[in-house]
Amino acid sequence: MENPSLLVQTAKVLGITASTFLAGSVYNSSSITVPVMLQASNQLIPHLWKAAFDIGRSTAPPIAMTACVSYAYLAFDEYSNGARSVGSSKWHLYALAALSTMGVVGFTRVFMSDVNGKLLRIAASAVPKPPGGSGGEAKELVQQWAALNTMRAFFPLTGGLLGLYAALS
Repeated sequence: MENPSLLVQTAKVLGITASTFLAGSVYNSSSITVPVMLQASNQLIPHLWKAAFDIGRSTAPPIAMTACVSYAYLAFDEYSNGARSVGSSKWHLYALAALSTMGVVGFTRVFMSDVNGKLLRIAASAVPKPPGGSGGEAKELVQQWAALNTMRAFFPLTGGLLGLYAALS
């Protein structure tokens, strides 16, 4: 077996690391960040969610793109080096890893945009007030968001596992 190039080795490490890191980051938002948020007053919850959302919106896409480009390169490399036969599935695995990791975008747009939109509107219109007032709708929406976000974490996790399996096979 021929030794893979430094570029191929780097793409494997970047793809697997980026997709699994993204899965952990997304899951962390639901399992750690949201429960802490929900301890705040109802009026403060939408502002905390918006702050976390903005951080995620600025950091997650470059991580997802790093994984996707790495896996796409690996799929192309495998395919162009003659791994086109039915028995050779490495390029298929890398292509599926890229698609799965980027599936987080489609899931977000299809299943989470309604909840995101409502929370963004609440955060834009609400003024933080002392504890004890109303605002339970935001709390319920954040809980709904956390459940959807947990599901969303499985896309990059699946991408990472597929990439790891392809790299080790």
